[in-house]
Amino acid sequence: MGNEAVCTVRYDGKASEGKALLETNEIVFRSGDFRLKIPLKEIASLDATDGELSVGYNGAVAVFELGREAEKWATKIRNPRGLIDKLGVKAGMRVAVLGVQDSDFES
Repeated sequence: MGNEAVCTVRYDGKASEGKALLETNEIVFRSGDFRLKIPLKEIASLDATDGELSVGYNGAVAVFELGREAEKWATKIRNPRGLIDKLGVKAGMRVAVLGVQDSDFES
């Protein structure tokens, strides 16, 4: 996914400005005050309202103040791109795949 934003995050009674990264399998936040690593598979709730992305996981909630990017991030988290899309394979293309054990490549 590879999105990043400088934003404020509220988590566990704290708030801090830092860098948030939306990676393929996780959301990472780094600041001088605290760090978060939220695996996408552990997200229990997700809401983008008024420029804030609320992410519930492991009984806690982290709120990312992303502005207009909040809804884009929520969409990407809800609908992650598959490996075929990431590789740019389109309908009608012919490709050779050797030694890959991934169900996306089975026909």
